[in-house]
Amino acid sequence: MYNNNDIYIKFRQAQSRFYNRPYKIPKKLDEHIMKMNQVNFKNLEKLTQHFNTCYHNIDPDRYFDCGFQLYAKRFSYNKFFDEKILKLYIIKDKNAKRDARLSKKNIINSLKFVVKWIGDRRNKKISLLTQYVSMVDDNVSAPIRHYTMLKIDKYFFVWLIKEGFLKLNDTHKIDIPIIVDNYRNLSYDLAIIDDFLNDVKIKIQEL
Repeated sequence: MYNNNDIYIKFRQAQSRFYNRPYKIPKKLDEHIMKMNQVNFKNLEKLTQHFNTCYHNIDPDRYFDCGFQLYAKRFSYNKFFDEKILKLYIIKDKNAKRDARLSKKNIINSLKFVVKWIGDRRNKKISLLTQYVSMVDDNVSAPIRHYTMLKIDKYFFVWLIKEGFLKLNDTHKIDIPIIVDNYRNLSYDLAIIDDFLNDVKIKIQEL
């Protein structure tokens, strides 16, 4: 269940993503929200109720991102219930689910590539993916090189990050701007196929 504070923070975080700047939560958040003008507070409260009821299947972060995508600097509390936002969200959500389903095959193909590439260098004492991310190919981090060479899929690459296998430094981030810029959306897509990925993790442990 969300409360007003949760949704306020998510809105401000989406705002900070739009402006590409950091956001700090007010120290006295409850007081800060209560000092909002009455119209804005009512819109915030109503949207919070929606996310707990009729919008319960909607991700607030992505919803607010859609709002900023549509209205940029003009997106604020008075546009929280604009129908265009929900329509854009639904379109993007359908596309994400389609992409996630299509990515299953690419993730499996990426894993097959990793197994083949490591070959007889496989160290059974550690996890396959732990070994893989520690290796280099032509003096470049193997996952970075293989992603840029289209040997492994973007979702597989993001999954390595999400699972904590791959840690990116600043140099890595420069090499993969598309991943960096779209990481949150790609992570959301992966969440749609969580059950599939859990099965993959079990199979990897057996390799």
